[in-house]
Amino acid sequence: MKTAAPRARVRTVRGRPAIARTPVRRRVVETPAAYRTKAEVAADAIRSAILSGDLAPGEELTVLALAQRFGLTLMPLREALSRLHAEGLVEMESHRPARVANMSRERLEEEYFVRSIVEAAAAAQATPHIDAETFEDLEATLRRMDAARDARRTADYWELTRKFHELIYSKAPSELLRKEVDRLRARTRRYLQVFSLDNNLVPEAQREHWEILRALKKGDAHGVERLLRQHIVHVAKLVRVP
Repeated sequence: MKTAAPRARVRTVRGRPAIARTPVRRRVVETPAAYRTKAEVAADAIRSAILSGDLAPGEELTVLALAQRFGLTLMPLREALSRLHAEGLVEMESHRPARVANMSRERLEEEYFVRSIVEAAAAAQATPHIDAETFEDLEATLRRMDAARDARRTADYWELTRKFHELIYSKAPSELLRKEVDRLRARTRRYLQVFSLDNNLVPEAQREHWEILRALKKGDAHGVERLLRQHIVHVAKLVRVP
């Protein structure tokens, strides 16, 4: 005699058979990295070479030579050069090869004047938002700048100066203003080579940095704006341009 197989138990809800639910497999959608055009890639490569000094002021920039150097095609390179011309890093004239823009005192002072307006506004906006930890970082950076000044390590001094300023601007609430500061500072980064050769400017610049920190600690936004604007214009006038 065969034994009947046990009947499977059916789960019920309020007397009715429950509907078996198949587990839902959720598909993970990966967010693609930000798309960059070939012209943007080309512009970044050439910009980095200019700012680092690998492409010297006045150096010709033919698309064929750039294509071989960076492994890029001609059309994106032409667009990249137009973008860098708009940024002031490349000079372009009709029927002549593009060139890396020359560094001149007039151009340096003009670009630093524009920087002084935007950076002073960012510093003023940042003033009430600087916390105790940031003040500690600012003062520690200034102490390291003092040491670099005393040891006549000029290149180290100006690299620390960059950090000091960026610590301040990072506290500005306006993202648009922070991005504009970053853009202008990136555009003038190539002048760091000039500042790194001028040790005579360091003591005066450092005195002004300490004044800016004291105004920040007082919460004097107007004073910070005035001091920082004067500081950027001042160092641009004093630095020796070859």
